[in-house]
Amino acid sequence: MNVMVRLGIYAGCIALSGCGATKFGNTFEGAGDYSVITQPPGAESTTFSGKYLKKATGSTFESQDFISISLKSAYIHWFSSSWFERAENNLASITDPRSYPRGQIAIVANVYEGKNTATNVNAGTNGRLIYYSDDVYAGQMLNFSFNPIYGPIRWNGNPLTIELTVIELDQEENKRFKGMLQTVASLGSELPVTGASRLLNSLNRIGDALIGSNADDVIGRYQATFVPSDGTKNYALPVLMEGDLVFSRHADRSTPINWENYQYNEKEGRLKKKKQKGQDGQDEQPDFNYFIVTIGKNLGTIDMTPDLDLNALQEKIANAKSPQDVQDISKRMATEISREASFLKVLKSISGLTRADTPEAVKSLEARTIAESLQCAYLASQKSGSSQEKQAIVQVCGQDYQDTALNQEAFSYFARKLVALKGCGELPISKQSLALNETTVATLESAQEQLAKALTTCSKPD
Repeated sequence: MNVMVRLGIYAGCIALSGCGATKFGNTFEGAGDYSVITQPPGAESTTFSGKYLKKATGSTFESQDFISISLKSAYIHWFSSSWFERAENNLASITDPRSYPRGQIAIVANVYEGKNTATNVNAGTNGRLIYYSDDVYAGQMLNFSFNPIYGPIRWNGNPLTIELTVIELDQEENKRFKGMLQTVASLGSELPVTGASRLLNSLNRIGDALIGSNADDVIGRYQATFVPSDGTKNYALPVLMEGDLVFSRHADRSTPINWENYQYNEKEGRLKKKKQKGQDGQDEQPDFNYFIVTIGKNLGTIDMTPDLDLNALQEKIANAKSPQDVQDISKRMATEISREASFLKVLKSISGLTRADTPEAVKSLEARTIAESLQCAYLASQKSGSSQEKQAIVQVCGQDYQDTALNQEAFSYFARKLVALKGCGELPISKQSLALNETTVATLESAQEQLAKALTTCSKPD
């Protein structure tokens, strides 16, 4: 793709003095906005396209794609502080003119898809603490790079919400909880969204408590929701695309930011002021806080073992009315895990199949895995035939094939991916080729073999 899209989210907040030395914290949320930035790869952008689009200008997501979100970088221009802290900083600047105001900054991030459900541990919370430092100076880039926030996780095609909250901590509370906050921030940025659900819920609760503390100042908060690209073309929408989101906290609510005065450098992960004609010196940082978040598609290593959401399972079992209900709940959960494992297995096989350095023998095995999964998924979606036909299917696909096979959405997703590959020719993915008119062990195995043979010639498109 010749043009990459950078999404810029800019939240405005009024600059008021903090009151970290009192028992009451301030909240400085302000008005929010964001803009879509279009630029060639590696270039510094000068084009701002607006935030709602009728037609996506970058790489969009398809349901079942894996999505990952990371905090790429952050710049702190301003934060609130107590009168005592301001006095300390003023004294320091007398003895050392290079001294800058120093604060204690925490960043809480939250991402969730669709509405709040029993299995969505992020929705309905303020999110996880992903960054903490007690040594942040006004006017510095924060000391981290590409902190994970969310995923990789399979996107199910629902609206995706990203929330970001930035807090300047009270000095006394910061001293008491410094060690704990450093540990929690480390866990929050390292734990994938599919990680142990009990720990994830605990981290969410710590994030909630931190934001709700009455002695801290919320110095920036923004929420943005993005929708699938297959919506109506009659409306301009915030489409979910790969790219960078630049969350910003600006001091002036009344005057909109003139984005023609700024440019984004994707190589450095920095937003900078443009040089004016005839002006010497390097580009300067903006006079507002900003936080760059990257949305990636199908990035990173996928764990082949799906995680069981223990909290959701326990809640459902606790509400069960009979032993049979408990059995049904357990079976449904096991089915979800089996299908997720099947999905990840096929995803891994397609990746191996299309790599140029994959040995031919391994390609054949990967192709057979894909062919078997697609065939059994198709058979599981059909009405049961005679007992003899069902027995033949069981011999080829296994006793529990209806519970472990890919669902119809996953089948369609992989079929589209395979058809788009290079060098495959006419792939035999149809009723006639996968099931044939006569359902016997011999005909099913023959159909599977034909599809596997065709798949071995596939490679990635240019």
